[in-house]
Amino acid sequence: MKQKFHKGNRVYIGKMPKYMSHFQGEVMATVIGSYSDLCAGSGDDQYSLDIDGHGTHSWYDEDQLTRVYTTEEKLEMLNL
Repeated sequence: MKQKFHKGNRVYIGKMPKYMSHFQGEVMATVIGSYSDLCAGSGDDQYSLDIDGHGTHSWYDEDQLTRVYTTEEKLEMLNL
C-alpha cells in the first residue's frame, strides 16, 4: 500500500465516530509520520499528528484525514 500523507503535510481531521470520541476531531493538524515511518512497521495507513492547539496524538486512520494544500502548493501543481 502506498502512503497517502507525508511528514509536514497539512490535514483536516474529520468528525470522529462515537467509539473514537476520545480522539480530537474537526481540527487542522500537521503529519508527523505514518506508523511505518516512525515504528518501522507495516502501517502506511495510520498517522501520528501534531494537532493545532492540542499537541501530538497517534494513530489516526487515513480515511479520517483530508489533505489541505497551501496556496504555494496549489500554484506549484498548476505550474504557475
